[in-house]
Amino acid sequence: VYPISGGSDYALPRQIVEEPKEATAID
Repeated sequence: VYPISGGSDYALPRQIVEEPKEATAID
């Protein structure tokens, strides 16, 4: 899983969650 900084809600693999918000945070 990819824990996003300041986004505890997004503790899911990017393969399943492809949201712009996550992509930007993971950058």
